[in-house]
Amino acid sequence: MSGHPSLEVGARQSIYVIDGEAERVNKIRKALGALYVLSPFTNGRAALDAMRKNNPDVVLVDEHTLRTQGGGVHRTKCTDNSLKHIPFIIMSDTQSGPFIAGDGSGAADHFLKRPIRIEQLVNRIDACVGQRVEQSWKALPKPIGTALHDTLIQFDDIAKAVANNTPLDRKAVSASCNPLVACVQDDQHKLILKGLRDHSNYTYVHSMRVAVFMAVFAKAYNVSTDEMNQLAIGGFLHDVGKMALSQQLVNKTGDLDKNEFSALREHAQFSQDIVQSIDGIHDAVRVIVEQHHERLDGSGYPNQLQGAQINELGRMSAIADTFATLTDIRPLKRAFAPNVAFAIMEQQPFALDQRLVKLFRAAIED
Repeated sequence: MSGHPSLEVGARQSIYVIDGEAERVNKIRKALGALYVLSPFTNGRAALDAMRKNNPDVVLVDEHTLRTQGGGVHRTKCTDNSLKHIPFIIMSDTQSGPFIAGDGSGAADHFLKRPIRIEQLVNRIDACVGQRVEQSWKALPKPIGTALHDTLIQFDDIAKAVANNTPLDRKAVSASCNPLVACVQDDQHKLILKGLRDHSNYTYVHSMRVAVFMAVFAKAYNVSTDEMNQLAIGGFLHDVGKMALSQQLVNKTGDLDKNEFSALREHAQFSQDIVQSIDGIHDAVRVIVEQHHERLDGSGYPNQLQGAQINELGRMSAIADTFATLTDIRPLKRAFAPNVAFAIMEQQPFALDQRLVKLFRAAIED
């Protein structure tokens, strides 16, 4: 299993920081060091030399340093085909200057005026990384690229619907999962998982991985395409209630305190409510969303179901979600190799159905 890196989410993104003020760099390092791999540079020339050897995912640049010690790094970046894809985020104390968006052809890709909230900076970095990954999907075989593109568009539409408290479009959700199911049927699901690597929207990536794993699970049962699609939809929507929570809470790094943990668990009930409001939703989808956090010994939530009270689909989704969670990479969280993740799951007969764990492992390792 260690030979299947596509089953794991990618590593932390590489961020270069060009800033001549040590105190400011230290603040950035303290705030972002757990999220990204940071490489600080006091001048543009040193950063440019490093960029030619290893392209970073994003470059954070102090506007004053760029003007006074830039060494032509931004100009070179804009004209060099091997570097122009790297996004620059200019941070400045003012809203004017030759590198600030709107001031001319030499403007940077992105601009933030100080003071800058950490959440604001992280969101901008993640947007840059996400755009780069999404751009790379265009080079993938059409079925893979379509599966990734369609589900991302639908995921954004779902987020808007949840924010506006409007029911989800069942037909649109179903249609977005069709290409994913087709890829699983053609044994191309590992290419989808590989395409998800490094994307910055963790909730989307996790939801997609669970959708893929549920479709793989369904294929092991030799079910119809429609049934496989329902299981994929269930996986795709299993955490939809997280969209109703504070995204600062959902994306928090490090340990949650008791109140935060309790608040995060509320997503399970929100997910149920959202899915139940979808006109004509299939019972299989509803069960997957309702029961993926339940455990055989009654230790799960939100209803503390146990044993025979948990539907087989609920047991399957608990396994798919657990495997995805164990192998996901998140800041301050260790990602287990797939074989280690399965070893952990196999030591939980009190919580997870071991017959289904074996079936799932055989399907994933096939």
